[in-house]
Amino acid sequence: MSDETRSIDHPRGRAIAVLDSAEQGNAAKKALIQIGVEADRIYVLSSSEEAADIHTSADWFADTDELVEQYQKKLAAGATLISAPVKNSTQLKEVQSIYYSAGAHMMTHFGTFVTRSVDLDQPEREQPIDDK
Repeated sequence: MSDETRSIDHPRGRAIAVLDSAEQGNAAKKALIQIGVEADRIYVLSSSEEAADIHTSADWFADTDELVEQYQKKLAAGATLISAPVKNSTQLKEVQSIYYSAGAHMMTHFGTFVTRSVDLDQPEREQPIDDK
């Protein structure tokens, strides 16, 4: 299993989003690097083969298991996923804005105690989720 799939296996402290293409994912990665996220901690997954390697049977809370499986299915169907670490609520808002600008459809922040998703295709998508 590659380091990239581990980013989905252990999502705590990360924001994961669904994009249409690897190009969008790479553009978002460049923007994340510009705000100070370490390049080697940002993963862009765009291969359906990588979906088969994502481990979905971990002993997480049920909602986390379901979301990880949902992301796995989207990757298998041809979508691109991006996963980046998030340190605090300010950075989470920046990451969400970058994902939105890159054309992401869905984003989930896997916090320490709370997991929250936002549908970036909806008009209210510019409202940031918080990390509480």
